[in-house]
Amino acid sequence: MIAAVDFETYYDGEISVVTMGAWKYARATDSYLVSIATDEGLTWVGAPKDAPWETINGADWVMHNAAFDLTMLRCLQEKGIVAAHIAPRQVFDTADMSAYCAAPRSLKEAAKFFLGHEIKKTTRDNMKGLHWNEPAAAA
Repeated sequence: MIAAVDFETYYDGEISVVTMGAWKYARATDSYLVSIATDEGLTWVGAPKDAPWETINGADWVMHNAAFDLTMLRCLQEKGIVAAHIAPRQVFDTADMSAYCAAPRSLKEAAKFFLGHEIKKTTRDNMKGLHWNEPAAAA
């Protein structure tokens, strides 16, 4: 089985992976959402504590910037939110693959380069400084 896995986390001007680095950021932030999609038809989005981890345990995982997502996973395991034994068989990092092909590493730019598709990041931008249960300001 192949599973795409992506975490979303709280960030603001002070709590940021850019200024803190992934390890420290993971312990200071809230991983409020994980998205999972498999080649066997499973699609799931919700709180990491409720994710179908056993279903994808031992599968090949695809992540865009796996260093970040795996750091989030390890932190959730340290906190007891995700069982410690949950792990991929292999990890394929599409950000690293993009860089290897001499293409842009960011998801937005890689999608444009390889697929000719413009990804809008407005939803993510609107979440800056908001916790999952807070409504975003009207655009």
